[in-house]
Amino acid sequence: MGRFLLFIALTIAGCAGPAALTPKQWEYIRAHPELGDSGRNALLERAIAVGQRLDRVLAAWDGLRVERKPHQPGSRIDTYEFFVAIDGRPVAVRGPEGGETITTGRVLLTFRDEVLVSWVRLEYE
Repeated sequence: MGRFLLFIALTIAGCAGPAALTPKQWEYIRAHPELGDSGRNALLERAIAVGQRLDRVLAAWDGLRVERKPHQPGSRIDTYEFFVAIDGRPVAVRGPEGGETITTGRVLLTFRDEVLVSWVRLEYE
């Protein structure tokens, strides 16, 4: 009986529930009610896709360390480097060639006129 109770306790502890949306993600959802449940779930899963706007990407990946890279004055291209923590939640990126889930490392995202056009993963597990 003791082992069974230990098993139940460990199972419940391991399934403590899904991660919660951050305040910034909730703010984005309130500002964009057209997202609906699928948009909310994408933010919760930290999923982004080529073609999405910078503000949407920053909301989805809220909580990650991010650095904007220097660019040419007057350029319509911006590059941001995101750092996915080893002990953090994974992020997901989708594009025309497919997608991937990133659990740790560095990711460069390139935006043209504040729309995501490409990504490059700089470090692998």
